[in-house]
Amino acid sequence: MTDTDDDLMFLDDPEDACLPSGAPWVVLVVDDDRDVHAVTKIAFNGQDCEGRSIDIHSAYSGQDAIEQISQVGSTLPALVLMDMVMDTPTDGLDTIHRLRNELQLRDIPTIFIRTGQPGLTHSLQQLQNDPDIDLVLLKSDLTAEVLRREVFRALRNGRKAFAK
Repeated sequence: MTDTDDDLMFLDDPEDACLPSGAPWVVLVVDDDRDVHAVTKIAFNGQDCEGRSIDIHSAYSGQDAIEQISQVGSTLPALVLMDMVMDTPTDGLDTIHRLRNELQLRDIPTIFIRTGQPGLTHSLQQLQNDPDIDLVLLKSDLTAEVLRREVFRALRNGRKAFAK
């Protein structure tokens, strides 16, 4: 991999690359900002992991995510990307706890996207110590490269990729 290949520049180590087979990975993006969904779809357009394409699904609130996942016959996501501040300052955190505890979805990795709005969210340390959250990324520091790296890692290894 060369340094001129901006899309996959971080996959220099062949062991880190996703290798070829199967149905698409479903990644559920839960965010009330429609631009986040659009940018995420662009970041993963044409990308695959272990031979499986990445299918971005959208939920625009925590309740929307719970309803989508709870639908009979719905495909469970392989990964959830969750915003913290949506309908309420703790909507994302409340939704993650519902996914883990009410719906018993303890094996689905969750990457928590923390908005940098001071006073509106739990501290970064509180979030990092929460057993229901696998990884916290700051929205202000998020790039397509960082997002792809962490999503690929989660898809390859599940929750164990983020063992605390």
